[in-house]
Amino acid sequence: METTPRASTKIVPAAWDCGTRRNFIERVSRGVSSLVACGACGLLQGCTVPVRTFRARPSRVVEVPASRYPELDHRGGMIKVLVGRGGAFIRSEGDGNYTAFSAVCTHQGCLVDAGRDSFNCPCHGSVYDREGKNIAGPAPRPLARLRAQREGEVLKLFLQDG
Repeated sequence: METTPRASTKIVPAAWDCGTRRNFIERVSRGVSSLVACGACGLLQGCTVPVRTFRARPSRVVEVPASRYPELDHRGGMIKVLVGRGGAFIRSEGDGNYTAFSAVCTHQGCLVDAGRDSFNCPCHGSVYDREGKNIAGPAPRPLARLRAQREGEVLKLFLQDG
């Protein structure tokens, strides 16, 4: 009795068919290696961690409880302070001094976001460097500089002089 070969009943697309166990392990290894390499590149370029936010009642001087924001104990640590419809960023210079900028874009008043090395306006694409200077987009002026100083366990942000 003669047997005729059966037609293939595989329902796996040819691109997914690894053929042998060795080919399967090779493809999986390449995939895992690619994922690890992408993750390493992300770490080497630096991850952008969202800046934490402190919400304050409208006032000429905002008092931020420093103990709630340990990131401000280290150089480059930053928080966003939201006050009414406006806001500001406070950045630690690491030596007990702080730099503060308005978070209001000088183009049309949108609130900017903090990036790794810049402040970015989501409305019309203005970009400010880490010192608040406008470097791209339609913003006509740098972000306004504000005064911030630590007094004991309170970090004071002066929204208006006086």
